[in-house]
Amino acid sequence: MNYGKKHDLPFGIMDVAGLLRLNIRRRAPGQVYVDCPICGDRRGKMNLNTAKDLWRCNYCGEGGGMLSLYAKVYGVSNSDAYREICDALAVNGFSPDYTVPEKAAPTEVEQSDATSVQEVHQTLSMLLSMLTLIPAHRTHLQSVRGLSDDEITRFGFKSTPPPFLCRSLTNRLVKAGCRCRVFPASMWMITAAGRSNSTSGHQASSFPSSV
Repeated sequence: MNYGKKHDLPFGIMDVAGLLRLNIRRRAPGQVYVDCPICGDRRGKMNLNTAKDLWRCNYCGEGGGMLSLYAKVYGVSNSDAYREICDALAVNGFSPDYTVPEKAAPTEVEQSDATSVQEVHQTLSMLLSMLTLIPAHRTHLQSVRGLSDDEITRFGFKSTPPPFLCRSLTNRLVKAGCRCRVFPASMWMITAAGRSNSTSGHQASSFPSSV
């Protein structure tokens, strides 16, 4: 969304708040008060200035621009935050031209020991909790698939993350204590027993609430 601000970013702080699923406690002209995802305070002490796209938690004192909010929550740089936000909101539209390198001969990857079902369940459940369904995919599911919001929630549709975001998600899983092993990218879908549905060049996938 373009908010007509001085900056050139194609989104506003409320878009970032939506991606972070911040709990809104109260609204006022030009500002919103939400729970702080930085310090964990649940009393609506974080102020989102929608006129300037700035934020500040009146409890822990953290604050800054909307990129730094996303970056602090996910432990990434501001530049990575920008790319991830743009992709999640599907506002970047086109990618720059690039040259496809010649495919090298595949190298044999050493297989890891089998992981317990409980550990796989914990890791995949945490991964699915990090994924969201972007508005463009929700609209597609509603207008093309004919699904209602209740059905979308019940089936657990999520937007498949782009390749560059997979590394960030993996780092977050590792920091949370999960063991992430090397396996084919297609196993993202197979392991989670998902169904892929092509949507404007991206994917919206249905995952069960428990795996």
